[in-house]
Amino acid sequence: MPYTYDEFRFCSVTPANKGLERNREKGKRLGRTLNLTEKQQQSILTELNTRSLEQLKATKYIGKNKAEALIQHRDQHGLLSSLQDLSGVRGFGKAFYDRLEKAGELPPITQKFSRQMEVIKTLLPEGALQKVDSIVSIDIGLQNAAWTHIDRDCQVLAWKQVHITRPKPYNPAILRPQIQKFVDSLPAADAHVIEMQSHRVGKHAAALLPFVIHLRIVESMLHCLLPSPCIPFDPHYTSKVFALPSGHTKKKKAAISLVESLFQENKPNPIEEECENFLKEQSGLQGSKDIVRNLVEGVEGGIINESAEDTSGDEENVGHPPAELDCSIRIPEELISYFELCKKKDDLSDSLLQALAFFHLIKQA
Repeated sequence: MPYTYDEFRFCSVTPANKGLERNREKGKRLGRTLNLTEKQQQSILTELNTRSLEQLKATKYIGKNKAEALIQHRDQHGLLSSLQDLSGVRGFGKAFYDRLEKAGELPPITQKFSRQMEVIKTLLPEGALQKVDSIVSIDIGLQNAAWTHIDRDCQVLAWKQVHITRPKPYNPAILRPQIQKFVDSLPAADAHVIEMQSHRVGKHAAALLPFVIHLRIVESMLHCLLPSPCIPFDPHYTSKVFALPSGHTKKKKAAISLVESLFQENKPNPIEEECENFLKEQSGLQGSKDIVRNLVEGVEGGIINESAEDTSGDEENVGHPPAELDCSIRIPEELISYFELCKKKDDLSDSLLQALAFFHLIKQA
Protein backbone atom coordinates (compact mmCIF):
# COMPACT_ATOMS: atom_id res chain seq x y z
CA MET A 1 0.00 0.00 0.00
CA PRO A 2 1.50 3.33 -0.99
CA TYR A 3 2.21 5.84 1.70
CA THR A 4 0.82 9.33 1.58
CA TYR A 5 2.91 12.49 1.79
CA ASP A 6 1.48 13.36 5.22
CA GLU A 7 2.78 10.13 6.68
CA PHE A 8 6.31 10.94 5.51
CA ARG A 9 6.22 14.65 6.38
CA PHE A 10 8.85 15.50 8.96
CA CYS A 11 8.46 18.27 11.52
CA SER A 12 11.53 20.48 11.07
CA VAL A 13 12.75 22.25 14.18
CA THR A 14 13.25 25.86 13.18
CA PRO A 15 15.20 28.33 15.36
CA ALA A 16 11.85 29.67 16.58
CA ASN A 17 10.71 26.17 17.54
CA LYS A 18 14.02 25.56 19.27
CA GLY A 19 13.48 28.71 21.28
CA LEU A 20 10.01 27.55 22.28
CA GLU A 21 11.39 24.19 23.33
CA ARG A 22 14.05 25.87 25.46
CA ASN A 23 11.43 28.10 27.07
CA ARG A 24 9.26 25.04 27.84
CA GLU A 25 12.22 23.30 29.46
CA LYS A 26 13.06 26.47 31.36
CA GLY A 27 9.45 26.78 32.47
CA LYS A 28 9.46 23.19 33.71
CA ARG A 29 12.63 23.87 35.68
CA LEU A 30 11.36 27.10 37.22
CA GLY A 31 7.95 25.63 37.89
CA ARG A 32 9.49 23.25 40.37
CA THR A 33 9.92 24.25 43.96
CA LEU A 34 13.41 25.58 44.63
CA ASN A 35 15.48 23.73 47.17
CA LEU A 36 15.64 26.79 49.42
CA THR A 37 13.92 27.64 52.67
CA GLU A 38 11.39 30.46 52.77
CA LYS A 39 13.86 32.57 54.73
CA GLN A 40 16.63 31.99 52.19
CA GLN A 41 14.35 32.85 49.28
CA GLN A 42 13.20 36.06 50.95
CA SER A 43 16.79 37.08 51.72
CA ILE A 44 17.90 36.48 48.11
CA LEU A 45 14.83 38.29 46.78
CA THR A 46 15.52 41.32 48.99
CA GLU A 47 19.12 41.50 47.77
CA LEU A 48 18.08 41.25 44.12
CA ASN A 49 15.52 44.03 44.60
CA THR A 50 17.73 46.43 46.57
CA ARG A 51 21.22 46.14 45.08
CA SER A 52 22.23 48.95 42.75
CA LEU A 53 23.52 48.46 39.22
CA GLU A 54 27.15 48.79 40.32
CA GLN A 55 26.59 46.35 43.19
CA LEU A 56 24.93 43.81 40.91
CA LYS A 57 27.79 44.11 38.44
CA ALA A 58 30.18 43.30 41.27
CA THR A 59 28.13 40.25 42.34
CA LYS A 60 29.54 36.86 41.41
CA TYR A 61 27.56 34.98 38.73
CA ILE A 62 25.66 38.14 37.72
CA GLY A 63 28.11 40.54 36.09
CA LYS A 64 27.48 43.42 33.73
CA ASN A 65 24.94 42.01 31.24
CA LYS A 66 22.67 40.28 33.75
CA ALA A 67 22.85 43.31 36.07
CA GLU A 68 21.72 45.68 33.34
CA ALA A 69 18.92 43.31 32.32
CA LEU A 70 17.71 43.01 35.93
CA ILE A 71 17.73 46.78 36.48
CA GLN A 72 15.82 47.25 33.22
CA HIS A 73 13.26 44.65 34.33
CA ARG A 74 12.86 46.37 37.70
CA ASP A 75 12.33 49.73 36.00
CA GLN A 76 9.75 48.38 33.56
CA HIS A 77 7.88 45.82 35.67
CA GLY A 78 8.64 46.76 39.25
CA LEU A 79 10.39 44.72 41.93
CA LEU A 80 10.56 40.95 41.78
CA SER A 81 7.75 39.31 43.76
CA SER A 82 9.38 35.87 43.76
CA LEU A 83 12.54 34.18 42.57
CA GLN A 84 10.54 32.58 39.76
CA ASP A 85 10.13 36.08 38.28
CA LEU A 86 13.79 35.88 37.26
CA SER A 87 12.68 33.61 34.40
CA GLY A 88 11.53 36.77 32.63
CA VAL A 89 14.92 38.45 32.93
CA ARG A 90 17.44 37.92 30.16
CA GLY A 91 20.43 35.82 31.18
CA PHE A 92 18.98 34.21 34.31
CA GLY A 93 18.39 30.51 33.81
CA LYS A 94 18.94 27.03 35.19
CA ALA A 95 22.64 27.54 35.94
CA PHE A 96 21.94 30.60 38.09
CA TYR A 97 19.19 28.80 40.04
CA ASP A 98 21.46 25.80 40.59
CA ARG A 99 24.11 28.10 42.06
CA LEU A 100 21.55 29.73 44.35
CA GLU A 101 20.41 26.34 45.61
CA LYS A 102 23.98 25.22 46.18
CA ALA A 103 25.03 28.40 48.02
CA GLY A 104 21.75 29.10 49.79
CA GLU A 105 22.30 32.83 49.34
CA LEU A 106 23.13 35.51 46.80
CA PRO A 107 26.92 35.89 46.54
CA PRO A 108 28.31 38.95 48.35
CA ILE A 109 29.50 42.04 46.52
CA THR A 110 33.13 41.60 45.53
CA GLN A 111 35.61 44.33 46.41
CA LYS A 112 36.82 46.30 43.43
CA PHE A 113 40.49 46.90 42.73
CA SER A 114 41.54 44.27 45.29
CA ARG A 115 44.78 43.45 43.46
CA GLN A 116 46.30 46.85 44.15
CA MET A 117 45.33 46.56 47.81
CA GLU A 118 47.01 43.15 48.00
CA VAL A 119 50.23 44.69 46.63
CA ILE A 120 50.13 47.40 49.30
CA LYS A 121 49.46 44.92 52.11
CA THR A 122 52.43 42.78 51.10
CA LEU A 123 54.77 45.80 51.26
CA LEU A 124 53.48 47.42 54.45
CA PRO A 125 53.60 45.53 57.76
CA GLU A 126 50.34 44.89 59.58
CA GLY A 127 49.17 48.08 61.26
CA ALA A 128 51.62 50.28 59.35
CA LEU A 129 49.07 51.15 56.68
CA GLN A 130 47.00 53.34 58.98
CA LYS A 131 50.17 55.10 60.17
CA VAL A 132 50.93 56.47 56.71
CA ASP A 133 50.32 60.20 57.19
CA SER A 134 52.10 61.54 54.10
CA ILE A 135 53.36 60.14 50.82
CA VAL A 136 55.41 61.22 47.82
CA SER A 137 53.61 60.21 44.64
CA ILE A 138 55.92 59.87 41.61
CA ASP A 139 54.87 59.85 37.96
CA ILE A 140 57.54 58.71 35.49
CA GLY A 141 57.79 60.12 31.97
CA LEU A 142 60.17 59.61 29.10
CA GLN A 143 61.98 62.91 29.65
CA ASN A 144 60.32 64.14 32.84
CA ALA A 145 59.36 62.97 36.28
CA ALA A 146 56.80 64.67 38.51
CA TRP A 147 56.15 64.22 42.20
CA THR A 148 53.55 65.33 44.72
CA HIS A 149 54.05 65.45 48.48
CA ILE A 150 50.63 65.14 50.09
CA ASP A 151 49.29 64.19 53.51
CA ARG A 152 46.32 62.05 54.54
CA ASP A 153 44.13 65.15 54.83
CA CYS A 154 44.81 65.88 51.13
CA GLN A 155 46.92 68.94 51.86
CA VAL A 156 49.43 69.30 49.02
CA LEU A 157 52.74 70.11 50.69
CA ALA A 158 54.96 70.20 47.57
CA TRP A 159 54.54 69.64 43.86
CA LYS A 160 57.29 69.62 41.26
CA GLN A 161 58.37 68.47 37.82
CA VAL A 162 61.98 67.50 37.03
CA HIS A 163 63.61 67.05 33.62
CA ILE A 164 65.53 63.80 33.16
CA THR A 165 67.89 63.61 30.19
CA ARG A 166 68.04 60.29 28.39
CA PRO A 167 71.70 59.40 27.66
CA LYS A 168 72.80 59.15 24.02
CA PRO A 169 74.11 56.58 23.34
CA TYR A 170 71.98 54.95 26.00
CA ASN A 171 73.86 53.87 29.11
CA PRO A 172 72.09 53.21 32.44
CA ALA A 173 75.33 53.94 34.31
CA ILE A 174 75.21 57.53 33.05
CA LEU A 175 71.52 57.78 33.95
CA ARG A 176 72.01 56.71 37.56
CA PRO A 177 73.49 60.01 38.89
CA GLN A 178 70.45 61.88 37.55
CA ILE A 179 68.09 59.50 39.35
CA GLN A 180 70.16 59.79 42.53
CA LYS A 181 69.93 63.59 42.34
CA PHE A 182 66.18 63.32 41.84
CA VAL A 183 65.84 61.00 44.85
CA ASP A 184 67.93 63.33 47.03
CA SER A 185 65.61 66.23 46.18
CA LEU A 186 62.49 64.46 47.46
CA PRO A 187 61.08 65.39 50.89
CA ALA A 188 60.80 62.86 53.70
CA ALA A 189 57.55 60.87 53.72
CA ASP A 190 56.05 57.73 55.23
CA ALA A 191 55.85 56.00 51.84
CA HIS A 192 56.75 56.52 48.19
CA VAL A 193 54.12 55.63 45.60
CA ILE A 194 55.66 55.00 42.16
CA GLU A 195 53.72 54.68 38.92
CA MET A 196 54.03 51.16 37.50
CA GLN A 197 55.44 50.91 33.98
CA SER A 198 54.44 47.33 33.14
CA HIS A 199 51.11 48.58 31.76
CA ARG A 200 52.99 50.12 28.83
CA VAL A 201 53.69 46.74 27.24
CA GLY A 202 50.98 46.36 24.59
CA LYS A 203 50.54 45.30 21.01
CA HIS A 204 53.12 47.89 19.88
CA ALA A 205 55.72 46.60 22.36
CA ALA A 206 58.20 45.63 19.63
CA ALA A 207 58.45 49.16 18.22
CA LEU A 208 58.40 50.78 21.66
CA LEU A 209 60.74 48.34 23.37
CA PRO A 210 63.69 50.78 23.79
CA PHE A 211 61.47 53.37 25.47
CA VAL A 212 59.66 50.81 27.63
CA ILE A 213 63.02 49.45 28.80
CA HIS A 214 64.19 52.97 29.68
CA LEU A 215 61.09 53.62 31.79
CA ARG A 216 61.40 50.27 33.53
CA ILE A 217 65.05 51.04 34.31
CA VAL A 218 64.07 54.40 35.83
CA GLU A 219 61.34 52.68 37.85
CA SER A 220 63.79 50.03 39.09
CA MET A 221 66.37 52.65 40.09
CA LEU A 222 63.76 54.55 42.10
CA HIS A 223 62.76 51.39 43.96
CA CYS A 224 66.43 50.67 44.74
CA LEU A 225 67.46 54.20 45.77
CA LEU A 226 64.40 55.36 47.71
CA PRO A 227 63.91 54.34 51.35
CA SER A 228 61.22 51.77 52.07
CA PRO A 229 58.35 51.41 51.67
CA CYS A 230 58.16 51.95 47.89
CA ILE A 231 54.76 51.01 46.52
CA PRO A 232 54.21 50.32 42.79
CA PHE A 233 50.86 51.79 41.80
CA ASP A 234 48.86 50.67 38.78
CA PRO A 235 47.76 53.70 36.69
CA HIS A 236 44.68 51.73 35.60
CA TYR A 237 43.39 52.07 39.16
CA THR A 238 43.78 55.86 39.05
CA SER A 239 41.96 55.97 35.72
CA LYS A 240 39.07 53.98 37.15
CA VAL A 241 38.74 56.05 40.32
CA PHE A 242 38.43 59.30 38.38
CA ALA A 243 36.60 57.81 35.35
CA LEU A 244 39.29 58.99 32.96
CA PRO A 245 38.60 58.13 29.30
CA SER A 246 40.63 55.76 27.18
CA GLY A 247 42.99 57.03 24.52
CA HIS A 248 46.25 58.76 25.35
CA THR A 249 45.28 62.26 24.20
CA LYS A 250 41.81 62.19 25.77
CA LYS A 251 43.12 60.80 29.04
CA LYS A 252 45.86 63.43 29.24
CA LYS A 253 43.48 66.32 28.58
CA ALA A 254 40.90 64.93 30.98
CA ALA A 255 43.47 64.56 33.78
CA ILE A 256 44.68 68.15 33.35
CA SER A 257 41.13 69.54 33.25
CA LEU A 258 40.15 67.52 36.29
CA VAL A 259 43.09 68.76 38.34
CA GLU A 260 42.37 72.34 37.31
CA SER A 261 38.78 71.90 38.46
CA LEU A 262 39.93 70.53 41.83
CA PHE A 263 41.62 73.76 42.84
CA GLN A 264 39.52 76.21 40.83
CA GLU A 265 39.32 79.43 42.85
CA ASN A 266 41.25 77.48 45.53
CA LYS A 267 38.04 76.39 47.27
CA PRO A 268 38.21 73.33 49.55
CA ASN A 269 35.28 71.59 47.86
CA PRO A 270 34.79 67.81 48.15
CA ILE A 271 36.61 65.94 45.43
CA GLU A 272 33.58 63.98 44.30
CA GLU A 273 31.60 67.20 43.69
CA GLU A 274 34.42 68.61 41.58
CA CYS A 275 34.64 65.36 39.62
CA GLU A 276 30.90 65.36 38.99
CA ASN A 277 31.05 68.95 37.71
CA PHE A 278 34.04 68.10 35.54
CA LEU A 279 32.35 65.10 33.96
CA LYS A 280 29.19 67.09 33.24
CA GLU A 281 31.21 69.79 31.48
CA GLN A 282 33.27 67.39 29.37
CA SER A 283 31.18 65.98 26.54
CA GLY A 284 32.54 62.76 25.13
CA LEU A 285 35.01 62.16 27.97
CA GLN A 286 33.07 59.38 29.64
CA GLY A 287 34.64 56.64 31.74
CA SER A 288 35.52 53.48 29.90
CA LYS A 289 36.54 49.91 30.59
CA ASP A 290 39.24 50.38 27.97
CA ILE A 291 42.04 51.99 29.97
CA VAL A 292 44.96 53.60 28.14
CA ARG A 293 48.08 51.41 27.77
CA ASN A 294 50.29 53.66 25.69
CA LEU A 295 53.68 55.24 26.19
CA VAL A 296 54.12 58.94 26.87
CA GLU A 297 54.14 61.33 23.95
CA GLY A 298 57.20 63.21 22.79
CA VAL A 299 59.26 60.38 21.33
CA GLU A 300 61.36 61.72 18.50
CA GLY A 301 60.56 60.45 15.04
CA GLY A 302 56.83 60.22 15.73
CA ILE A 303 56.95 56.52 16.55
CA ILE A 304 54.18 56.83 19.11
CA ASN A 305 50.80 57.90 17.84
CA GLU A 306 47.49 57.20 19.54
CA SER A 307 47.28 54.87 22.49
CA ALA A 308 46.93 51.14 22.38
CA GLU A 309 43.85 50.34 24.41
CA ASP A 310 43.38 47.54 26.88
CA THR A 311 40.39 45.60 25.63
CA SER A 312 40.05 43.32 28.60
CA GLY A 313 36.38 42.44 28.69
CA ASP A 314 36.06 41.69 32.39
CA GLU A 315 37.00 45.15 33.62
CA GLU A 316 34.08 47.09 34.94
CA ASN A 317 32.90 50.15 33.09
CA VAL A 318 33.32 53.10 35.42
CA GLY A 319 31.39 56.26 34.58
CA HIS A 320 31.56 58.26 37.81
CA PRO A 321 34.02 58.82 40.64
CA PRO A 322 33.18 56.81 43.77
CA ALA A 323 30.71 58.45 46.14
CA GLU A 324 32.89 57.63 49.16
CA LEU A 325 35.67 59.91 47.87
CA ASP A 326 34.71 62.61 50.38
CA CYS A 327 38.06 64.22 51.21
CA SER A 328 38.88 67.82 50.30
CA ILE A 329 41.98 69.00 48.53
CA ARG A 330 43.98 72.04 49.63
CA ILE A 331 46.78 73.51 47.52
CA PRO A 332 48.79 76.66 48.31
CA GLU A 333 48.51 79.50 45.83
CA GLU A 334 52.19 79.29 44.89
CA LEU A 335 51.78 75.66 43.82
CA ILE A 336 48.73 76.52 41.74
CA SER A 337 50.76 79.23 40.02
CA TYR A 338 53.60 76.77 39.47
CA PHE A 339 51.20 74.31 37.82
CA GLU A 340 49.69 76.98 35.59
CA LEU A 341 53.13 78.11 34.39
CA CYS A 342 54.28 74.58 33.50
CA LYS A 343 54.15 73.79 29.78
CA LYS A 344 53.71 70.05 30.32
CA LYS A 345 51.00 69.66 32.92
CA ASP A 346 50.02 66.03 32.43
CA ASP A 347 52.87 64.59 34.53
CA LEU A 348 52.00 66.88 37.44
CA SER A 349 48.32 66.01 37.06
CA ASP A 350 49.01 62.28 37.02
CA SER A 351 51.17 62.42 40.15
CA LEU A 352 48.47 64.31 42.07
CA LEU A 353 45.61 62.05 40.96
CA GLN A 354 47.72 59.00 41.79
CA ALA A 355 48.24 60.31 45.33
CA LEU A 356 44.52 60.94 45.80
CA ALA A 357 43.70 57.47 44.43
CA PHE A 358 46.17 55.92 46.89
CA PHE A 359 44.57 57.56 49.93
CA HIS A 360 41.13 56.67 48.61
CA LEU A 361 42.24 53.03 48.47
CA ILE A 362 43.75 52.79 51.95
CA LYS A 363 40.72 54.52 53.50
CA GLN A 364 38.61 51.69 52.10
CA ALA A 365 40.85 49.05 53.68
